[in-house]
Formats: sequence, C-alpha cells, structure tokens
Amino acid sequence: MFESISENKFKPYQYDIEKFMNGTKDCYMVSHLLKAKKGNCRSLPYLYKILANELNAEAFLAVVPMHIYIKHRGEEGSWWNLETTSGTFSRSSFIMETFNVSEEAIRSGLFMKALSDTESVAYCLYDLIDFYKGYGELSKYPELMSEFQVMDSTIKYISKLGYTTMNPETYRTMFNEVREKQMRLKTGKE
Repeated sequence: MFESISENKFKPYQYDIEKFMNGTKDCYMVSHLLKAKKGNCRSLPYLYKILANELNAEAFLAVVPMHIYIKHRGEEGSWWNLETTSGTFSRSSFIMETFNVSEEAIRSGLFMKALSDTESVAYCLYDLIDFYKGYGELSKYPELMSEFQVMDSTIKYISKLGYTTMNPETYRTMFNEVREKQMRLKTGKE
C-alpha cells in the first residue's frame, strides 16, 4: 500500500494533506481512497484491515482521540503499531504522548486496544453517522433519532470513563508538529 511497486501501478496510497487542511470529510470513505489513492487516518486503516481480512492476515484497528491505526501481534506476542498515514511503525509511548492518551484510558480499554471485529464495525458505523449527519435532519426519521440518542448517551457514558478527544484545531497543530519532526528526521536535521 505504501511503496511504489508494480502491484499498485507505482502509485502508493498516501495521506491526503490537502483534504485534511480543508476539513473535507470525503477522504474518510474507502470508496474515495480507492479512486483518489489518497485518504486519511480513517480510510487508510479501514482499507488495510479489509485487505488483511481478505488475505486471512491478522490485523486489528486501534483508536486514540481523532485517529485510527493498525495493531499487529508479533511472533513473540508483542504488539506492533502501524501508522497507515505514513506507512511506518510507531512506539506505543509515542502514540500516548502525541494523542494525549492516559494510562487509565488504556487500562479501561477505551484507547489503544486491538478492536474485535464487532468493535471495528461499530466504529465504522460511528464514522458513517458522523460523515452523513450533515446531509439530513435526523428528526425527520424517528428510528434514526432513537439510534442517535443511544449513541449520544453512550458517548456521555464513555466520557465519564476517561474518553477524550481533540478539537480539530488542536489535532491540526499536533499533526503539523509531528509532520515537521518526521521531515527533520528524514533529512537528518534533528
């Protein structure tokens, strides 16, 4: 997915920085990723997970505030964190620090755990609701409104357990800092 090879016609999948900066949500969708070969921290790990499932390879989605990544279990049983936005592996401590994840949130299972297939589907549904909520009034659809109310009460409950998120501006600032640090490391100027 991340290398320029003949299997992907020498066009690897990439993070869509322009859509991120513009706040455009269509890069959340795997269908957009497949057409544009550019996506975000939702569509890239979702596609990776789909491909891993098709190959019967073990890969798990994992979440932190405003971000999704892939977890692989190593041969010795330890976990490896794959950042599909960059095609690199990240240490858990780096993820905790970057996304302000508390140890309590990890212990409670809110963040950084390998999601089951059922939890992964639930997270995808959450993203679909978030994507489509601007396209219509839920109040016109009572069955959807009741589902939204269940989701809303669940969000309030998990917030009490330690669930946190970032506002888009904080995330954008953090993203730029990480990107600049990666560029300095690549060029050897750090």
